[in-house]
Amino acid sequence: MENWYIYIPFGVACGIFGATLGVGSGVLMIPMLVLFMHFPQKVAQGMSLAVIAPMALVGAIRYKMNLREDMDMAVVLLLGVGAVAGALIGSALAMWLSGVTLRRIFAVVMILIAARMFFVTEPPPGAGGGGGGGGGGGGKDASRPAAGAASMSADSSADSGAVRTPPGTAAAG
Repeated sequence: MENWYIYIPFGVACGIFGATLGVGSGVLMIPMLVLFMHFPQKVAQGMSLAVIAPMALVGAIRYKMNLREDMDMAVVLLLGVGAVAGALIGSALAMWLSGVTLRRIFAVVMILIAARMFFVTEPPPGAGGGGGGGGGGGGKDASRPAAGAASMSADSSADSGAVRTPPGTAAAG
């Protein structure tokens, strides 16, 4: 392996970037592996996914231990189940697409996400963060109980542990 000494500081940079911004570091790692280290797109994606697993686990544990608000672990579990299913489908799809097509899709997705994050501002504190669905007021969906309310600390924000209803859907119950 040529220039092996480059990979550790590169990994440190990706870890800092990923954990600070809450992204899996693939946002930085894949372009760097493809453009500067000249790995093929599919190889870079596979390497990034392999690195993300331990990095994300360590980062998530740190967030869980240090947040003033409780992470809703039921939501984490449900997202994880969906993500595993999606990874099976996505990795099969990636093998079917060409590297050039994957690189272009990745670039377009990055541009769209960047534009949305740049131009869409956060809702004001107490506005609920769900982005719609009528109502207004206190910031919580009154039709749903706060998940984990019993374990919230006294200094938690009003939105901690709330299960949010996606815009355009009705709350169950």
